[in-house]
Amino acid sequence: MNRRNVAEQVGANVAAACASVEDLAEAADMSAPDLNDRLTGVVPFSVTELTRVGGFLRTPAETFLRGVVA
Repeated sequence: MNRRNVAEQVGANVAAACASVEDLAEAADMSAPDLNDRLTGVVPFSVTELTRVGGFLRTPAETFLRGVVA
């Protein structure tokens, strides 16, 4: 899985929801710096993290995987 593509999908959904990184990080049970590492593709998102992010954004986690080839 291309972590940058996943990060871009998550980032686009975060921007569309006008959510703050701090609120999203809290909802995903991680620190804001850890979330930033994922949003920039430095660290890959885990399935659990994608599920938490999706829950906060009210977006199915599989949305973040569109166009990503394993």
